[in-house]
Order: sequence, then structure tokens, then C-alpha cells
Amino acid sequence: MGKEYAGELTLASKGFFYEDKFPGGVLHVEPWGTKEERLLISPNINYSSAIDRLISRLTDCPIPPGDLLLSDRQHIFFYMRCLSYGGAYSFSYKCSECGEKVKHDMDLENDLEVKYADDPALIKSLGFKDVSEMKEPFICQLPIQNKALGWRMLRGRDEALVRKYSSQMRKKGLTDEDPGYLYRLALRIMEVDCEPMHNISDALALVETLKGKDALAIREAIESVDIGIDPELEVVCRNCGYPNDVLMPQDKSFFRPGRSATQSS
Repeated sequence: MGKEYAGELTLASKGFFYEDKFPGGVLHVEPWGTKEERLLISPNINYSSAIDRLISRLTDCPIPPGDLLLSDRQHIFFYMRCLSYGGAYSFSYKCSECGEKVKHDMDLENDLEVKYADDPALIKSLGFKDVSEMKEPFICQLPIQNKALGWRMLRGRDEALVRKYSSQMRKKGLTDEDPGYLYRLALRIMEVDCEPMHNISDALALVETLKGKDALAIREAIESVDIGIDPELEVVCRNCGYPNDVLMPQDKSFFRPGRSATQSS
């Protein structure tokens, strides 16, 4: 008899982008406990590595955690958090209108929008007839260089490559810039004008030459394939009633909520 799990999650990707290795994108999940809390608060383990371990320990994911899309990894992590403690979560932000520090209470399970790969509006906005056409590489036309850039979404393993590259660059003295920004973009490139891009050095050289309009075209293309959890919230200030656009933070209470949070869920 197989292992029993507490919850079932359908990933935002619906299993697309993994060939036939993850049909339907459905996996089963256990809540985390004290061993996982120990992992999450460890100063010696980075966020991405912690997620790898959680997925390996607590799900029946059929592919290596590092092969999962970043959006799917985040989706799993949020679901685990809700399964473990419930959806109640509170954070504070500074109102952009009145300047006061305001506490916002939310329900992670109901207040966060999840966009799935087979969402009809998303498919239509990308110019596809149906979800079967929604495959990598996605194509972005560079207006200045007049090239068709084929790009992909990032996986967990890419984050490890970015960390390694960033560490190398910092050792060389690049500490006042984000050394991983261009490298992260270069990792996305699969082809240029239908010619495969096999060498990361060539991809990096290409992105270093991009001017404003080409860089903007790529950013907009990436943002258009917005599957997964949207961490941007519109929250109304309790003090003045002004609607604020807030990026939901993940502070220590997200990973280890207090008694009041779990009792209210």
C-alpha cells in the first residue's frame, strides 16, 4: 500500500513543460514539522536548497525538484505552508498615501491568485489557439537587433547556477551591481533566429549587447507568461482607506507563524 498524504495539489503548470514526465501536474503533499522548521530557519541553507529538500521529503513529485519551474516550486511551497499551519498570515507595510505603518491580515489560500497554464485568457493573450501550442521556446522579436529570440522559463537548477556565477563575480570585485541579473537572462535563451544557443558564454555576450527596447521586449515577453502565484496584492489602508499595491513579504512569521495566526485559520 502506498504512502498516505494529507493533501493534493495541481500545479500552476498543469504538468506542461515537462514533456510526458508529469501528466496533469498533480502531486501529493505532506505538511512540514519540526525537522522542516529546523531546515527553514537554518542560516547555512539557502531558500532554493530548502525547497528542494522539502519537495523531496514531503511530496511524491515524479521529477527531480531542480527540474521544476520556479513558479511550480513556489506554488508547492505555499501549499505546504497552508497545509502545515493554515492560510492565516499577517504582515505590515507602509501606506504610500498616509505614510503610516499598517498591519494587513490575509488568507493565503483564498487571497492569492493562481494563474494556470491552461487559462483561456492567458492562452489567447499569447496568441495560441489552445494549450497544446503553449510550448518552449517562446518567441520574442527584438525590435532593434531584428532577431527572433527563443526563450524558456527558469527551473530550480538555474537558481543554483545563478548563485554560483554571482559568487564568482563577487570574488572578482563586482559587489556594487547584481552579477546574476544578466546571467539569469542568458540562461533563458534557447535559440536565436531558430539557431540553437548551446553556449552560455554566447548567450551572455548577446544579452550584454541589448539596448533598452530589446531588453524591454524580453522583459514584457517573460512577464506575459505569468503562470503561478501572483504575490502582488491590492490592500486597503486601515488608516486612510487608500488602496496600496504591495508585494507580499515572507518574514519569519510566514515560516513559523505564532499561535494567534494558526488559531485564526
